[in-house]
Amino acid sequence: MDRNRLSALARKACPMRTLQRTLLTFLLALVVVVPQNIFSCGPFFEFATFSFDPHPDYPIKDYVASKLGVVKPTYYRLFLVAAYRNLSGHPFTPKETASIDRLLTDEAQYADQYGLYGMADNSNQPTPPPPPSKVWVEERSKAMGEQLPADANVEPNKPFGDYQTFLNCNDDAFRTAVQTLHDRQQKWGANSADVKAWVAGQDAVFANCSGKVFNQPPAVATNNALLKQDRDYQIASALFYSGNPDQLVQAQQRFDAIGQDKTSPWRQWGLYLGARSLIRAATLKGTEQQRYDQKLMSDAEQKLKAILADKSLASVHPATSKMLGFVEARVNANAYTRELAQRLSNGTSTDLTQDFIDYRYMMDFGSGDATNDVRKDDLTDWIRTFQAGDKEKDHAIAKWKETRSMPWLVAAITSVGANDAATKDLLTAAEKVDAHDPRLLTVLYQRIVLLRAMKNDKDARTLIDANLAYLGKDAPISSRNLFWGNRMAMATSYDDFLQFAPREDAEGHHTQANIKQGTQAPPNTPNDVYFDTDSASVLNRAVPLTLLDSATTKSQLTKPLQAQVAQATWVRALVLDDSKIANSLAAQVKQNTPVLATYADEYAKDTTDEQRHHTMLWAVLHNPGMRPYLVPNMQRDAEVDKIDNYRDNWWCEDVGVKSTTTNWKDVTGDNPEAPAKPPAAPIAAFLNTGEQKQAATEWDTLSKLNAAPSYLGREVLTWAKTTPDDPRIPEALHLVVRATRYGCGDDKNSSYSKQAFQLLHSKYPKSEWTKKTPYSY
Repeated sequence: MDRNRLSALARKACPMRTLQRTLLTFLLALVVVVPQNIFSCGPFFEFATFSFDPHPDYPIKDYVASKLGVVKPTYYRLFLVAAYRNLSGHPFTPKETASIDRLLTDEAQYADQYGLYGMADNSNQPTPPPPPSKVWVEERSKAMGEQLPADANVEPNKPFGDYQTFLNCNDDAFRTAVQTLHDRQQKWGANSADVKAWVAGQDAVFANCSGKVFNQPPAVATNNALLKQDRDYQIASALFYSGNPDQLVQAQQRFDAIGQDKTSPWRQWGLYLGARSLIRAATLKGTEQQRYDQKLMSDAEQKLKAILADKSLASVHPATSKMLGFVEARVNANAYTRELAQRLSNGTSTDLTQDFIDYRYMMDFGSGDATNDVRKDDLTDWIRTFQAGDKEKDHAIAKWKETRSMPWLVAAITSVGANDAATKDLLTAAEKVDAHDPRLLTVLYQRIVLLRAMKNDKDARTLIDANLAYLGKDAPISSRNLFWGNRMAMATSYDDFLQFAPREDAEGHHTQANIKQGTQAPPNTPNDVYFDTDSASVLNRAVPLTLLDSATTKSQLTKPLQAQVAQATWVRALVLDDSKIANSLAAQVKQNTPVLATYADEYAKDTTDEQRHHTMLWAVLHNPGMRPYLVPNMQRDAEVDKIDNYRDNWWCEDVGVKSTTTNWKDVTGDNPEAPAKPPAAPIAAFLNTGEQKQAATEWDTLSKLNAAPSYLGREVLTWAKTTPDDPRIPEALHLVVRATRYGCGDDKNSSYSKQAFQLLHSKYPKSEWTKKTPYSY
């Protein structure tokens, strides 16, 4: 609810972050344009995730192996491929699961890191090995007997346009160079003139990686036949890295000649690299209207097919097959998409990981919209329809009626609403599905969603309750939290509500303390549970103080949640001048947060409402973590008596500020372009009329406080005028100025800061607190 929280509050240092994802692993050194320095540095925040939207729960291998949970249309498409296979009754074999686990786990991590931050966080990753380009420089220096700076390296990226680069020399090029160098040293002698001549040629090759001027390896002045063959290969490679389409055509001709030389050690790769030269030339000749030169790409396609037909070139067939996929993706996009979809659907892939990668590319970039042509394969049709939701519900329903297949039942029941004609038939079909089948939890969940939409909470509640044991034990955490959220919304009593209000962190964090300290939790430590936005909203706005007080000892809540409720309720009671509840919670607050003990004890000794009010102000001013409401997700990182450097102090629009100016999008996730509008009051049907009225009255009072700095400023100025001799006043005025600097702002902050500053300097010029307050804000 607090806009300063940015949803999560465990701060990370700002490490170097790098773009890691590639569209096609077989691109190798083909043109991939990446803007330089497109990311900025933190701050970054940890937070609990209650239900993943772009991917299933970790470990991803459980999902691939049929534990689907509730499949969402928002999943990245690779995860939907895996869902389709399982829903279709063609589960992955253990070998297949193992082969794609790394790919899909990387996809999920990409979704988490780039989706949230726009960059990857490598702060906790082990130090990577040196890049192959660095290894090459080191080995080359040894061979030449040269001492180079420790940071010497070959830049593999070539400038492209004004502000972009593309990967020109890939890692395999440097690995091959190192391997060849070692081989030639063995053959010719480590310090021989021929080795030095070979290195000079390779230096010229790699000078083209990032250079703007073409460097051609020098001619060989020796009768060493192998060195001459190496030099032919180096000249072709230099042309390949030139970045010039015309020189790439020359590279193709030279590589083809090498491929025809049966004595060349490079023969196996000659024809393949000739085809790659044409592909690179085709992409470099691309325009906004046509991404590649069609003739060059078609010529490359024919060359690749010829290589695959030549059994003598079997060693390069795997690489050739991948490259042919790259070409087919551009030359025959829809046909290639269908071919991939069929292999993925029926389990006939010979390289499952690569087919996943290629299919993702085709779905994202290659095959266009869901045209009739694309719909010729069931997998692609299902993914596009499922992701489209209610926009494609008629098609989803038609396909379900036609096929009666499980994937189309999932697509149809996910897309329909309460008033659709097909809903009744879909619910009838869903009732026959095994609710405990780990593949089919989506159907159970959508039954509940539809029953609730049809105003049938009784049956929806009964359906969840009938499956509580299974859901609590076997459902993925993301899915369980979805069920719990629905069940909480249908609570029949306060205790019933509290049972389903807490949510477990699906991200797998064990405790917030471990995250903050950067340590690992002990083995078998349960994950933390928190309040999500829905449960916190009900407790904050719909539950009166008396019931909040009782929740602090309810067994449905964990000890940390009881402590959170106790502190928030205590602050609320202080602010609302409810001394009875404030004093009843004092012992629990003192035990949980010893730093607040002095204020609780002083409040208990006060005998008048005015004294208690002043003590409340004194406590809040000294403790920026005090706020009269519960915060969903992880808690404030700084200690309660410490200033948070990211201004997560006290409260702001969470309990007030004009509703016409409040930035409610930060509270509820609303469209930032929409007019500001406070969220609707949550429904708590389990409360009686008196409890509902009392909660509304309390919230209305809190909503008129203004943001904390203004509220504290107003009240302290009144306090200073009524009891100017109170020895706490100078420090209180100083703390008001501090609050306007570090607290949440509104249109009265500056005024109260200035008044407090002027009063402090005019009435208490000799106070130490006056010296500590040189400015107002």
